[in-house]
Amino acid sequence: MAERRQSDFLPSRAAIERSEWSPEDPLPTYRDQYVRVARLRGELIPQAEGIHGKTGFPAEGVAHVIGAWNPGGEPATLRHNIDAMRALREAVREAGWTHRRCAARDAKNLWAEPGLLLLDAPEQAVLDLARQFGQPAVLRWTPQTREVVSVNGDVAFRTGWRWSPFTVRPCPMQPNAKAPREICRDPGGPWISASITASANWCSDRATLLHVLGCIVCDQGAADGPGGAPVLLYPRTVASRYGRPTWLQPRRV
Repeated sequence: MAERRQSDFLPSRAAIERSEWSPEDPLPTYRDQYVRVARLRGELIPQAEGIHGKTGFPAEGVAHVIGAWNPGGEPATLRHNIDAMRALREAVREAGWTHRRCAARDAKNLWAEPGLLLLDAPEQAVLDLARQFGQPAVLRWTPQTREVVSVNGDVAFRTGWRWSPFTVRPCPMQPNAKAPREICRDPGGPWISASITASANWCSDRATLLHVLGCIVCDQGAADGPGGAPVLLYPRTVASRYGRPTWLQPRRV
């Protein structure tokens, strides 16, 4: 059987009704996002305008955070987004820009996506690249501010920032724990349809967060719980800055 692509599937009606996709206004998520840079062992966190960190700024002049997930604001699967991010990294390497891998995330880990921290790259070229990859904006980081810059060059939001060092990557499924030492637990199981669905949703979200943020507790290993994993008949989009994930159903030919 030929392998199916994401374009062979459409969101189910129920999934669309449950979702909160709002691609027309994703810019506030750039303002509020945390940006983790593992190589620099820290995280860029928004603050009130006028407040800025004394340490942590990695560039000589300006830095930008750029991503590639969910091009054009369309819901996409983890595999589709991984391919898009791989293409972005290749484009940045070809441009010869100094960069560090990073991850943008919601403060509660409702969504997370990988990105690249570009150091002292020309801004117009960065904006052009973001537009090429279907992104609405980039984050501009200077010693004084964090600014959300749309691909048209307009500054949508401006905040302060602080740099929060970290030494370990905590469990992304337990964001409220100070220092979680127990492996996260699958809330579902193989008993009834509701528990199977709960397990499928949770395992899908966990796979995305582990890919983007990693975890020192389980070292990307198995979760606690009843054991095994649900068999997914259809692909699922990832939770993102545009809204909740959705299950996809095959297109009718």
